Amino acid sequence: MDMNHREKSRGIKGSSWAILCLLVIGLFSSLPSIAQESSYKLFLSEFFIPVDSQNAEYVRELTHVSANQYEIRDYMMNGNLYQKGYVSIERKEDGTSLFPAKTPSGYSEQNARYYLGKHIKQGEFTRYFENGNIAFIGNYVKDNKSGMFQEWYSDGMKKGDFFYYKDSMELVGVADYRVINFFDSLGQQKVIEGEGIYYEFSNGLFYAGGIKEGVKEGEWSGYFNHGKSTFRETYQNGRFVYGVSKDSLGQEYPYEEIMEQPKYGENGLTEFYQLVADQMIYPKKARRRGIEGRVFVQFVVDKEGRTVDIKTVQGIDPECDLQAEQAIANADRFSPGRHRGQLAKFRMVLPVIFKLNN
Repeated sequence: MDMNHREKSRGIKGSSWAILCLLVIGLFSSLPSIAQESSYKLFLSEFFIPVDSQNAEYVRELTHVSANQYEIRDYMMNGNLYQKGYVSIERKEDGTSLFPAKTPSGYSEQNARYYLGKHIKQGEFTRYFENGNIAFIGNYVKDNKSGMFQEWYSDGMKKGDFFYYKDSMELVGVADYRVINFFDSLGQQKVIEGEGIYYEFSNGLFYAGGIKEGVKEGEWSGYFNHGKSTFRETYQNGRFVYGVSKDSLGQEYPYEEIMEQPKYGENGLTEFYQLVADQMIYPKKARRRGIEGRVFVQFVVDKEGRTVDIKTVQGIDPECDLQAEQAIANADRFSPGRHRGQLAKFRMVLPVIFKLNN
């Protein structure tokens, strides 16, 4: 995983938390025909998973355009526009649903399920800062950035031009973009036609180094954890080679991966899912009422490998939701993750499945 690229995108640049989402996925529908209403609204988490309103970071407004194309507008909870663009909606062939339909007033349950498919970005997208200025404009193909993206700073100054490759064998092991032109916050151009010096500063992270033919080259350095930790890294033809970080006490941490995800037991996620399943007790009332589905639980794997800060972000029934949370709480056998060699917290989202057997 190219952590520098991840840090560069959206609003999580430089966070002292390493963020991992196991399943960033939309809802699937069983309806075979287009819904009658032309627009619909969804509540979304920071990972863009449909959630209840109290856990929402964004509100998505969908408008049917043609065939399987929908215009979306995502609003922050304060009402400011976050992004707009176009998506298609994927649905499972077997018609199964990952989420229950949470239907706002004025919309039918059938049409709710129709719009709650997996949303695939397809076409031009524009993203905005909270002050209303444009952050970037670019094109998506099958949910991936593709082609030239123009970016700006929050004050409206041009930041640069970045070319994204989609499924390019040329860039295996390398960031999926090239820096074409880059301007600092004062308007001085630092990268010209893929050659120069690039740096990024945001939310407690800073890194800088050379760009050659659009990709990282040579030694890069910077700090993270809001300045508490520093690092030096070596790149060759855009590929990360090796790095060493230091914490606030001067302790050094060599690393060969920028991001090391938490590992579970001896068999990874297979063992994790099995333990969660073993901990589950299907609530009697939910069983009698025929309630089944997926409960999406958010939690943090802390620096000791424990599961903490557990909460349901999309539930199906209060008792089922509580059972899912308790099962996650008991599954605390993780080896903690690391960011640039140093122990780090990881936020995760996991579906817990309740299914009745005939």
